[in-house]
Amino acid sequence: MDMDIIHDCSLSHVPAERLKNLYGKTNIINTINGATYQMPRPPFNVVTGSKFWQEDALKNGLKTEMIYWGVDTEFYCPSDGEREDYYLWLARFHPSKGLDMALDIAEYTGIKLIVSGSMLYKDHQFYGLQYLQRIKGIKNVEYIPLPMDSKHHEFKRELYRKAKAYLYPANHDELFGLAVCEALACGTPVITCPKGAMPEIVQDGHNGLLCETKNDFFKAITERLPECERNKRYRNGFNLWKNARESALKFTWEKATFEYEKLYQRILEGNNW
Repeated sequence: MDMDIIHDCSLSHVPAERLKNLYGKTNIINTINGATYQMPRPPFNVVTGSKFWQEDALKNGLKTEMIYWGVDTEFYCPSDGEREDYYLWLARFHPSKGLDMALDIAEYTGIKLIVSGSMLYKDHQFYGLQYLQRIKGIKNVEYIPLPMDSKHHEFKRELYRKAKAYLYPANHDELFGLAVCEALACGTPVITCPKGAMPEIVQDGHNGLLCETKNDFFKAITERLPECERNKRYRNGFNLWKNARESALKFTWEKATFEYEKLYQRILEGNNW
């Protein structure tokens, strides 16, 4: 098997394991998804996607390289159209993604909230159907199914572009946050929790709002974001929407590619970690 670099992005990392154990290949990079620090077995040449993720891996005994994940910021970009008066929650249906909190916020504040997610997989359906029962009882919340076909990205982009803000009160340590970067790239500020890698992506009062408690979220919706809207044309630093787009340019495909090319060169020079 003659190849310069093997880059394993699979969930199982079985290809990397077998190529190393059966053929002695070490010219392999493993980009992991999630806290799967034991994979490949044994773990080697692992790349994580945020500083928090890298530090968490090290706490679990695994030294990694870090390269931020990237989004297509040419595709995910603001439109010239007017934003609509809704907040957006878009993610995988799972309790860790903060939909319970988002629905509480919508009920308390009366904001229009659009919820979008997929029912394609069984685990999505398990939680999604439970959430839909609650959504039916909240008149200011609308569910829009998220297609998982060739229209998936175009559909998401339009939801991001038109939203006043992306509401993502995730209640666990996000290791990165790809949807958060997509929203920012569309010029949509993010309202989220300062957990996991979120503070690396969202800076409070600059490109979004960070909230510790439910009351913080209420205040963000009813006071802080409206203040930013009133002042964005007149006071420096208040234009969260402009700042959102600019901050997303830190997380591009091009930058991720450039950093991976440097790791490829290290592998070609015989370096491993």
